Amino acid sequence: MHRRLELLLESIESGLLPAPGFPILAPGESVEALLDARDGELFDRRWVAEAEAFGQLPEGPAASTVNDIAEVAFKWTLAMTDNTDLAGYVSGDFELLACALAQDSPSRWLAAMLAEYAAGRFPAGSLREDGETLVALADRILT
Repeated sequence: MHRRLELLLESIESGLLPAPGFPILAPGESVEALLDARDGELFDRRWVAEAEAFGQLPEGPAASTVNDIAEVAFKWTLAMTDNTDLAGYVSGDFELLACALAQDSPSRWLAAMLAEYAAGRFPAGSLREDGETLVALADRILT
């Protein structure tokens, strides 16, 4: 469990997550439009439900690693985009992903969110939940 968190942190520090080129924007799309889409009820309601289920900070050394993940994700995104709002969302997402990984979460929705970041996209709107679980995806892409 803790090894997944270390691998997630290393992936962010090395610039592998979010993927290079993040955020990939469609022609004519702005970061502000991404943030507006993110604030939509569909995504927000589900994010809150996942945070209630899996967002508890783990105890012990894993808690420090989760905090490091959130901090590094914020700083990396801010350096790449110069947008504090986007950096805050990304940081919160990676903190939630880390907490969920610390609990071996079977969430397919969180896996879909991680897959969006791995593809260089900012998660928003409706995410496809028909793929792998979070743990299975993390084990595949973080090793």
